[in-house]
Amino acid sequence: MKKLKYIVFLLVAVVCLGLVQTVRAEPNVNDLFVAEENVNTTQDLDGTAFRAGRNVKINSKVSGILFAAGENVSFEGESDYLFAAGRIVTVEGKVVNDAFVAGSSVSLEEVSVGRDIYVGGENVSLSGDFERNVYAGGSVVLLGGNYKGDVTIEAQKIEIVDGTKIGGKLKYNDTAELKIADGVVIGATETFKGVAPEENDVKEDLMKAKIKSIVFGLVNGLVVGWLMIWLMPYVFEKLVEKNKQFSFSLAAKRFGWGLLWLIVLPILFVVSMVTMVGIGAGMLMIFIYGLLIGLSGILVGYLVGWKLNLVEQNKTKVSKKYVDFAIGYLILTLVRNIPVVGWLVSFLTVAIGLGLGFNLIIDRKKKAAVPAKSK
Repeated sequence: MKKLKYIVFLLVAVVCLGLVQTVRAEPNVNDLFVAEENVNTTQDLDGTAFRAGRNVKINSKVSGILFAAGENVSFEGESDYLFAAGRIVTVEGKVVNDAFVAGSSVSLEEVSVGRDIYVGGENVSLSGDFERNVYAGGSVVLLGGNYKGDVTIEAQKIEIVDGTKIGGKLKYNDTAELKIADGVVIGATETFKGVAPEENDVKEDLMKAKIKSIVFGLVNGLVVGWLMIWLMPYVFEKLVEKNKQFSFSLAAKRFGWGLLWLIVLPILFVVSMVTMVGIGAGMLMIFIYGLLIGLSGILVGYLVGWKLNLVEQNKTKVSKKYVDFAIGYLILTLVRNIPVVGWLVSFLTVAIGLGLGFNLIIDRKKKAAVPAKSK
């Protein structure tokens, strides 16, 4: 859905702005960055905070941006900005400014949002006080509470419960099934064009173009990956060696560091260009940054194939590398193109791939820096 794409774009922009506050506050990084199987945060945090894990629960005040990602994410505290993504996301706290929430099931109960909120999911439920505009996309969207600005929804089914007040306009796609209870107050309504059944021919053409794009991307990735395995097999051997115990916790750790690199490096590059200090280092840094983003799918795909270990053990070591990569990259490509959640998988792939890539580079530099022992 279009709304979900907007969420990702706006998230990155807001997080980049919030990093200025993080640097100025000089907080303890260990307190702000946590990636574990189960994360339970109750202490107040000063600066942009990252929380990742299978089960993430936050009940604290965050003076900055809170980024939370996991299978089950729950937020009951207060934050200047909020980005939450997961399979099941529950928000019952206060967001001083903007909020960005995405998941399969998203529930915002009695929340308070000071500015705009962007929500995307299969099932979305909203209630509370919303001081400005609301943008929601999903299969089923349930509205309750007070909305002082406009409410824009793109969904199959929309239900507005009794007692809901919308001060601005309610904008929704004309193909949605709309149910409004008695006692609902709406300033004005407006519809926009949704996908109608008679547009099936256009959808089929788009589907064919999408399939061609997926196949081209798959073939291109396989060729590049196989060439890398042929030319630089040690890279993949090192990748496996450093991630032998690849679990959810380790994946969350790689994701967290990758996300940090994803946000910080472009800012450092801009600073180096503006201040005219370290321009050469800045150009090298941004080159490596772009290269690792391009190769993130290959690194993650290889690990997926290696972890699944579907190749017979009697295969030669070299051929096993090629087949492991092909299996993993194929699975990753298919998952990244699943509607609704595909964008999230792609985002996770880039972040984890960056974390894997920089982990390899930094380790190699550390080893190269160790002086050789004199005989």
